[in-house]
Amino acid sequence: LDSLLQERKELNYLYTMRSSTSFYIIFISSIIFTGEACVPNIGGGGGGSSQQQKQQPEMAFDGAESKAIFKKLAKSADGDVRCTQRGVTDCFYVRLNADFLGSVPTNKFVKVFDFTDIKMKLISKNGNFYLFGMEDGQQSSMSFRQRENGPSIYASIRANGGVYNVEACSSNGGCNVVTFTPVDFFNQQEDPNDAVNFG
Repeated sequence: LDSLLQERKELNYLYTMRSSTSFYIIFISSIIFTGEACVPNIGGGGGGSSQQQKQQPEMAFDGAESKAIFKKLAKSADGDVRCTQRGVTDCFYVRLNADFLGSVPTNKFVKVFDFTDIKMKLISKNGNFYLFGMEDGQQSSMSFRQRENGPSIYASIRANGGVYNVEACSSNGGCNVVTFTPVDFFNQQEDPNDAVNFG
């Protein structure tokens, strides 16, 4: 009888040890596979991960540096009446990149035309009216209305060397011409109003 009791105690001990070992194996395995014991908390509260998520939209936008609000068209604008105004030294047709304009965030400099490095940043937007700030601190504005054949645009872009005026050239939309007037023309006018009294 004593030998049977002793054998039963040994079996209980072995069962207890095996259960304890299994518990520790399961606990350690769960730590390894969940990664809870090996992920450092950088910056507190997982701040490193949230910073990367915040930077992604800006990085995606920076990747579009070659894009511009206006694309210069190959079609000659020499025959357009707006190109014959006093002081105009350059004249060309453009197409609005509406998708790119809609993605421009505030206070981010972007290219105005695809053929030049002139840049401006969006200050505010009210419907289809946009207010921009140039790199030299001047302000520019633009508005457009969607027509049957495309947008009709009116804009005044004040660059260092002069003013780019964008004006619709069709009542049905889809035709927009840009005239450039150098700053020297405005400086030579005795009456400031003469600079806008073309013809």
